Amino acid sequence: MTTSDEREYKLLINTSRDFAKKILLPHREENDRYPLADMDEKIMEKAYELDFFHVWLPEELGGFGGHLKKLVLILENIAETDAGMAVMILINAMAQEIILQAGEGKALADICTREKSVHDFLIAFPAFTNPFETSSVANARKKGDTYILNGETPYVVLGNISGQALVYAKIEGDDSDSFFLVDLKAGSVRTGDPVISLGLHACPVCDVCFHDTEAMIIGEKGKAPDYFNRMYGTFMLAGASIAAGIMRGAFDDALAYCRNRVQGGRPIGNWSELQLMLSHMALTVKNAETMIACLCEGGAGKGTEGDEGIISASIPIFDQARDVTSSGIQALGGYGYMEDYSQEKRFRDAQHLQSFLGRATLKKLNFLKSFYKLAS
Repeated sequence: MTTSDEREYKLLINTSRDFAKKILLPHREENDRYPLADMDEKIMEKAYELDFFHVWLPEELGGFGGHLKKLVLILENIAETDAGMAVMILINAMAQEIILQAGEGKALADICTREKSVHDFLIAFPAFTNPFETSSVANARKKGDTYILNGETPYVVLGNISGQALVYAKIEGDDSDSFFLVDLKAGSVRTGDPVISLGLHACPVCDVCFHDTEAMIIGEKGKAPDYFNRMYGTFMLAGASIAAGIMRGAFDDALAYCRNRVQGGRPIGNWSELQLMLSHMALTVKNAETMIACLCEGGAGKGTEGDEGIISASIPIFDQARDVTSSGIQALGGYGYMEDYSQEKRFRDAQHLQSFLGRATLKKLNFLKSFYKLAS
């Protein structure tokens, strides 16, 4: 690693932490009430000004050229305070990656050229489902040089705040699987009401319906599984970095509380049972952070298909985040766990994040199938 790289990494860490503490933290509880309360638009605009949504773009479009470690550093440090914003950044980068995998860099350049606001720039994507494991799929038919979409795509992340969406559809006639880029401002598109979800409330989600909607096919017809699989390992690791950030935030708040809270004449952190709980949390957090850092340094994020090593390291981190955030609630003994320390929010966010890129159980079963193939 060069000195210039180290300086750039430190700058990213400081910038993302500063954004999280000064911009996200004061509005964290308010934004967690969305959609039952309004979301502060200025937060998204600030993230946009800091180029957090541009990080995955090629350098000629103002990004870091798909540099996984830089994305991970931003996600981890923001997720310590509020995972909702980290997931927004992640989803937009995922959509950009699939478009780049398909060789459609011009489509991204067009978005960058005509963007006037953060909403114009964002690309929505149904990232909490595996498109090849769901029966609710839109259909597409060829019409001249374009395609026409009909049907519904459920649970589209950023669907009600983005200018466009990357969606999966089956092409009529041969049922080939393809991705399409759709203008969400078109009159033939209907975005549903915001979905009230378990966690990640600050990351808006809605169902999107298409009625004779023109769409641009992304890449080659029938190649959607290839593009998705080449993105899968890299972004499973990026998602795991958000889980690691949630764990770090839960541990730091639990440790600070246990040091300051006095009971029986001494800080409760000196009691053996709490020390054991905190030590388990610390080991889990550090192990996850080290695993992610080593994978980033080891060349993860090259967009290769079937990266079992990255996937096997990433999936358990989502489960660990659920356990660590549960311990974070217990460490507070019920005091202030909902608003003062947001431990309850972190637990919900970690639980919700387990469905990233598909159901938690199915991800594990799918890995087992691929592992069998490797073993044989």
